[in-house]
Amino acid sequence: GGGGGGGGIREEAIVPAFDHEALRRRVYSMSPTEVAAQTPQLLRECGDWPNTYTLTKHMGEALFSSLASQHSIPSIVIRPTIITCASSYPSVGWTDTLIGPAGLVLAVAFGVLHVAPGKEELIVDFVPVDYVVNTLLISTLHCASRPPPGRQTPDKSGGEGGDPPPPPLV
Repeated sequence: GGGGGGGGIREEAIVPAFDHEALRRRVYSMSPTEVAAQTPQLLRECGDWPNTYTLTKHMGEALFSSLASQHSIPSIVIRPTIITCASSYPSVGWTDTLIGPAGLVLAVAFGVLHVAPGKEELIVDFVPVDYVVNTLLISTLHCASRPPPGRQTPDKSGGEGGDPPPPPLV
C-alpha cells in the first residue's frame, strides 16, 4: 500500500493514490464520533496507512510538492527519524526539552538509566538535532542551486544547454 504497511518508506515523493481534498471534505463533514468510528476504514481506503499520523504527513507532503511544482519552486522534503539531543553543536547533549527521547538519551548519558524494556530485534532510530540541521542546510543549498524541473540554464562548458551539475556535498 501507499502508506508503508510494512514495506518501508520510499525515498521519493509519493504520488497520492486518492483525492486528498475529497478526504478532507469527507472528514470535516463528520462528527468526532463518526471520525473515530470510521478511521480504520479510511486508513485502508487511502492506501493501507498504519495510522493517521503517517497519512496526514503524506497529505502535507503531497500538497507541498504539488504547490512547489505548480509554481516552479525548487523544493525538498526531509524525513528525519526521531530527533534527539545534539551530538556536538551547539554542545554535546544540547536539547531544548527533556520530554520524549531527549530525556531518555540524557538519562542514559548521565548514568541515571541503565536498563529499559524493549525488544532486541527492534531498532531505536534516533538522530541528533545537529545532524538534522546540517542535512537541512546542505540539502537546501543543493536544491536551491538547481533549476526547477523544466527550466534550462546555460552550460558553462560551452556545450548545449542543460542543468548544471550539483554542488559537491560536504
